[in-house]
Amino acid sequence: MPVFRLTSAVEPSYMVFTDGRRYYVKNGSTGVTEYSDVDASSVINYAIKRATSIGGGKVLIKSGKYYLDNQILIQNASDVVIEGEGWNTKLIATNPDQNIIKIGERLPLVYDPQNLSVVKRVVIRNLFIDGSAQGSTDNNTNSVNFDGRIGIEVVGNFEDVVIENCYIYNTGSDGVFMIWYGENKGNLAVINNVFDSIRGYYGAFHVHGTSRSKAIVAFNQFFNLKTHAIRHGYVIMGNYIEGVDFTGTYHATYGDDFAILGTDDANIIAFNWIRNVTGGGIAFWNGGLYNGTRAIISGNVVWNVTKQGIIATGKTGYIGRVIISDNVIWSTGSEGIYAGYYAMGWIIKGNYVENAGTHGINVDGCLYCTVEGNVVLDHSRNGDGVGSGIRVRGVGIMLIGNHVRVTSNPKPSFGIVIGSNADVRIVGGSIVSDVGFTAATVGIGTGSVVEIKDVYGYRTRNSGVATISAGSTRVTVSHNLATTPTKVLITPLATPPGKLWVENITATSFDIATDTAPTADLQVTWYAEV
Repeated sequence: MPVFRLTSAVEPSYMVFTDGRRYYVKNGSTGVTEYSDVDASSVINYAIKRATSIGGGKVLIKSGKYYLDNQILIQNASDVVIEGEGWNTKLIATNPDQNIIKIGERLPLVYDPQNLSVVKRVVIRNLFIDGSAQGSTDNNTNSVNFDGRIGIEVVGNFEDVVIENCYIYNTGSDGVFMIWYGENKGNLAVINNVFDSIRGYYGAFHVHGTSRSKAIVAFNQFFNLKTHAIRHGYVIMGNYIEGVDFTGTYHATYGDDFAILGTDDANIIAFNWIRNVTGGGIAFWNGGLYNGTRAIISGNVVWNVTKQGIIATGKTGYIGRVIISDNVIWSTGSEGIYAGYYAMGWIIKGNYVENAGTHGINVDGCLYCTVEGNVVLDHSRNGDGVGSGIRVRGVGIMLIGNHVRVTSNPKPSFGIVIGSNADVRIVGGSIVSDVGFTAATVGIGTGSVVEIKDVYGYRTRNSGVATISAGSTRVTVSHNLATTPTKVLITPLATPPGKLWVENITATSFDIATDTAPTADLQVTWYAEV
């Protein structure tokens, strides 16, 4: 996105101010007050049109309360900055069905994006956007009004719009809504804003559908929401989200009750902090429009949510090139991480999951995925036997160097469980429970092919030396393996007096027997493998 030539240091082309009774526009070059009205929207729109008519400029709105009987419109404009003097510049809607600011033009009934108004290089900054008087969009049913009751609407044939350092409060619908169509690039950056008490159906920030435009949502703060904090976006990074309550809201599609919902056009969801959500943390799914979508979900903190911490799924078609890495997830009502159906070649690496309600990490119905270097601590918090540290089901799945640890009750069902008809390799890592498991350390479903090597807490290979005492014909050896070995090899350290063999192989031991008792102790080396 290019750097705007208009910054805060630029002198205003027009200045809007109020004496508490009327609103005025002063020409920044001549100092002449050109227009006044009792409706703030009329005055601000006059200033914007005048700045547009001279090829661009800055409209400075001085501190004060500006009551808007109509929405502020920015259309057919380039190189325009609308700037307040901080959050003491308050734009207040008075009409329950109006937007506060509208940038661009909605598509008419006949699709003709070339005839839409064009908006390029527009900045909105340093304003308090107050939607308290807007009516609430009904978020308990599917009756949603896309136009009206929005804080800032960015639509149509636009490119390079920036919204920064605004306080967007109590809007009846989306705080910021974007939908792009047309010949221009459609870039939008929403940076360093506060979204507080947004009541809308779709999101505090919402990109409608899967617009190909590049929406960047970064370093914003979200509080006290009844809707998504962020619904879609190309880059979603560094946002702080606290207090999202989806109780009683209508959920039209999968993932509609997560603080962040990314779909086909969400490429990076990183370094966000999410806490206290009645719902889930981060949801990413492919809606079937772009098979092959790429995404990175990395470095996020999700704390105290009632559903999954992170859920990612292809939903309607296999998608690859997805990385879920280095996230910290604590206290979830369901899985810490769920990587669902239609995942192909995904990497789930270096995540820390603690106090998950059910499974720590659930990789379900995936192809050729790698689960590596994750730590799961104290999963199955919803009750005894309801989850496993890591659950996998699919073909060609590698589990490498993961660590599952349980320190206290409730007792989980498994450390690691492999679903039915799976093909899985487990190499390295550890599975340790101070309180045991209700089922097994590792559970393997019917029809599955599983190889397990070098896992601490689930020993698959062991060796040692056993002694058949003089005058005896057998010795029982405790092999200390996780389950019954399929291979046991023995080698005597001295010439035996007769034949040696292995029998009575169980989950805990096996016997080394001879048909002729030795006259002196006979040492026998052994090797056992599951």
